[in-house]
Order: sequence, then structure tokens, then C-alpha cells
Amino acid sequence: MSMKVNNFEDFKLENLYLSELRSVVSLYKQRVNQNLSREHVNSVEQLTIDFGLPLAVLLEAKQVVAYAAAIVNPYHQVEINCIFFDEIHRHEFQDALIAKAKNNFNQAFEDGEQQLLRLTSAIERLIYWLNL
Repeated sequence: MSMKVNNFEDFKLENLYLSELRSVVSLYKQRVNQNLSREHVNSVEQLTIDFGLPLAVLLEAKQVVAYAAAIVNPYHQVEINCIFFDEIHRHEFQDALIAKAKNNFNQAFEDGEQQLLRLTSAIERLIYWLNL
């Protein structure tokens, strides 16, 4: 059973469930490949640590249209990154999506010295599993 958190007309902001992970990976690869094609670089096949740890999704008619993931930025700080299928929704939903992801992150990863290490480890394990 999916837990409805917020409802913005036809949109639902929810926790990420395993059943949505394939759609999240597809959305990530699509967005990365769009950026790479502009730079005339080959498309991405394998996920990297830049994928992050997805924590929340935005659904429209049960389809993933955006997600938020915890990543480790170049300054070794936790950051929430949002990927949208259609940038038109970013302005309307980004703040709520980030807030939901931060809440999920804070529940899963206690504040402290080990937080960054645990997040990095979780991302690496997820990427390894998804790249099999």
C-alpha cells in the first residue's frame, strides 16, 4: 500500500518504494544522457556515485515524474538533488520534494560523524546492486 503524503491535484509526493526504482534509474539515465549528448559524449550505461540515494518521488498518474536523492557533493557534504522528467514542474514541486527527501534522510541517517560515511556506503551498495 502506498502512503499518500501530499496531493497537488494530480500529483503525489511519496516515499520511494522498490517498485519505483526502475523508473527512477530510467529518469536519471535519460537526464544524464540528454546532458551528455549536448556535450557530444557517449551515453551512460552504468550508474555512478552521482546517482545518489533516492529518497522521495513525485508521481503523476502513478508514473514517476521526478525524484530527490541524497548525494555527497564535492565538498563532502550531504546535498539533496532533484531530477525532473519535465522541468516545467521544478518550480512548483522542488521545495516539497526536497523537504520530503530531507525528512526521510534524517530519519534514516542520524546526525553525527558517521553520517557521511554511512550515506556513501549506502549509495555504493545500491549502485553495485543496480549495475549487476
